[in-house]
Amino acid sequence: MVSQKFVTNLNALFMKELSAVLNGQPYITPMGAATDQYKGFGDELKTRIIPFHKSEYQAQEFLFIRLPFKDQYLPFFDMLIPIVNIQDRSVQGVSTFVATVPYPIPETFVNRMVGWGYKIVPHKLVVEQNIEPKKIIKGNMITSKAVNAMNADKKLGDKVHGSRDCTVQESGLRGGKYEVKFNEDEYPPGMFTIIPFHGSSILIIKEAGAFGSEADKPFYYIKDRYEGLSGVAKYLATYPEHGEEVGQIYMDKSLEILLPPLLKHLSEQKK
Repeated sequence: MVSQKFVTNLNALFMKELSAVLNGQPYITPMGAATDQYKGFGDELKTRIIPFHKSEYQAQEFLFIRLPFKDQYLPFFDMLIPIVNIQDRSVQGVSTFVATVPYPIPETFVNRMVGWGYKIVPHKLVVEQNIEPKKIIKGNMITSKAVNAMNADKKLGDKVHGSRDCTVQESGLRGGKYEVKFNEDEYPPGMFTIIPFHGSSILIIKEAGAFGSEADKPFYYIKDRYEGLSGVAKYLATYPEHGEEVGQIYMDKSLEILLPPLLKHLSEQKK
């Protein structure tokens, strides 16, 4: 079971980074054990406990978080952290952030590196048609006003692109370390996705963690993730564009837990 110290330190991180924008207390609850040991993207932890010895662990349980905000564009987002428990300590896995906002987007968009930064490009072009992201940007192939505005915002790209790897250190004198990795190259959406869903948009970010992460002391770039999701929601609200009713959704274990209740809620709202 996830250690209480892990939960306490996670809550402290939220309060330190987001206290000015939170609309109430974070909701944190364990989701139970991952009994099927699902080998999904984002759930793996590669750990090196002693020199030259490597082993892989699957997530043993998941921690669900809902963060409410004083934000007209982003009232909340959900977060799911895969957990590996080693003796009496808990180690973070690749977290998934999900927000749903009532603003439409015409098709599925993903982010890719272009030059030294990240741009948001159509899934249809970069994944299905395998067109280089640089050609999409330089050829002005994106017709969405909202996405073009996002791509013109130089700070936004980094705020919606989560880290793909992180080293979690042991505390005290134990000396071990845990390598948390997300294989972005084998996951078509990449680290950030915008998906149309019956007039709303689903926003998804993957994040391995950040420098300073320790066993029992998780650390993510939580303020950047909030500012990124809020910024995207604001652009979607400013330039609402209808198109596909339902976009391309890629499911992994974390999204299998997070998405169904949100999709059900959105579907019921449209009836």
